[in-house]
Amino acid sequence: MFALDTHEPQVESADGLKIWAAQAGRSAKEAPTIVFVPGFASSALLFDHQFRDEELLSKYCLITYEPRGQGRSDSPTKDEQWTSLCHAQDFAAVCAYYDASKVFAAGWSAGCTIISDVFEHDFGHLLAGLIYLAGVPYLELFPKVNFPTVGKYYQPIKEASTGDTHGQIIANFLNICIWKPNREAMSYTFRSALIGTVATTPTTVRLHSQTKHAQNPAKLLAAIPNYEALFIVGEQEEVVKPDASVALFQEMFPRLDAVRVPEAGHAVYWERPAETNTAIVKFVDRVVKA
Repeated sequence: MFALDTHEPQVESADGLKIWAAQAGRSAKEAPTIVFVPGFASSALLFDHQFRDEELLSKYCLITYEPRGQGRSDSPTKDEQWTSLCHAQDFAAVCAYYDASKVFAAGWSAGCTIISDVFEHDFGHLLAGLIYLAGVPYLELFPKVNFPTVGKYYQPIKEASTGDTHGQIIANFLNICIWKPNREAMSYTFRSALIGTVATTPTTVRLHSQTKHAQNPAKLLAAIPNYEALFIVGEQEEVVKPDASVALFQEMFPRLDAVRVPEAGHAVYWERPAETNTAIVKFVDRVVKA
């Protein structure tokens, strides 16, 4: 079975919640490890092109997981289970499950911000390098780089909706994440799977994953000078502004590689996997050899 097609969550986090995760490629004991984290309300299914890439599979241990409340992972039932600490513990539990240390954290969109949680709660020793796929270093920075139009798609997906509108709200949200020509090339089967993943997540879960997740980025900011970082963004973005995003990362990260990918929107790694994967290989190999 393809790694991303498994059903049941198997990693137990510190508070007992089960987190869905998958691994492919080489063993974490013998190769550099990359941990891919999907964005808000989304699924690890979107990393399909990375987990089928022969070069990535031959060179690295590839791991991904779905944050609590998303996809196949358990959903919290208490407010205190949405904290920054819980997200950091989930990341650490996944690394421990696969015996992975000194990993390259690769977040997409809101998934990038879990890197801040990892540092905040003293799991930074697990990280070898930082990979940001069209996201921001921590949640409070999104308003600085988001397009003004994002709110009309993002806010409804966090609110209650009737059966008559729910499916269209999710479809609209997915649409702004993928540049139209690339979206039109997506198979109906795959698009339906992505919509279904979001649709099966209760609205309250999507809301709490944002409103209950407070972050203190102080330890991230203190650690940044010690880490190599890679930022990848699509030129046809409709979620984060490419110019503003690159400028923000260049200002914050003194050891940054920034890659702008033409003909790609917010899901740059899915839309243009060859360019994205090449940039990741170049970055990881450089850091490992340093």
